[in-house]
Amino acid sequence: MAEYIIIEGPDGAGKSTLVKSILESHPGTVYGHFGKPESDEEAFGYWEKYAAFIKEHQDAKLVVLDRSWYSDMVYGPVMRGRIEMTDDHMEMLELLVKACGGGIIIYLTAKPDTLWSRCKHRGESYIDTRTTLVRIREKYEEVMKKPRYLPVIRTDTGVNW
Repeated sequence: MAEYIIIEGPDGAGKSTLVKSILESHPGTVYGHFGKPESDEEAFGYWEKYAAFIKEHQDAKLVVLDRSWYSDMVYGPVMRGRIEMTDDHMEMLELLVKACGGGIIIYLTAKPDTLWSRCKHRGESYIDTRTTLVRIREKYEEVMKKPRYLPVIRTDTGVNW
């Protein structure tokens, strides 16, 4: 059975840096990156994509998800103005992770000024205003209080990162 590590957080929080470190230190780790849905149809059925990925890799030793349904719970409302992933979807996917071996959520965040500086430094184009980034960060704070079946490890990457 697999151990799942779900990496979450707003743009500029350090997700890619952490994922790279995990992959380098744990050869053979299964990696899954989930970006924004390509269509409305895909957006409202994205939970099925996550479920299939979880099931497909349940026999792996370690599985890292770079973004997941929690991101959809943030970016859907903030960037697309709609709820695409519900609390029921979240709970079902958490229970599936538990059934397939278990896992944790590592939630990376930082102060808005730090996040914005990092986004500007790397030339982020998807998040085009500091106000949008602040809304994303605020929504993450709300969403990361919702998990019921997986522990959340919260790390401020602006401090000792």
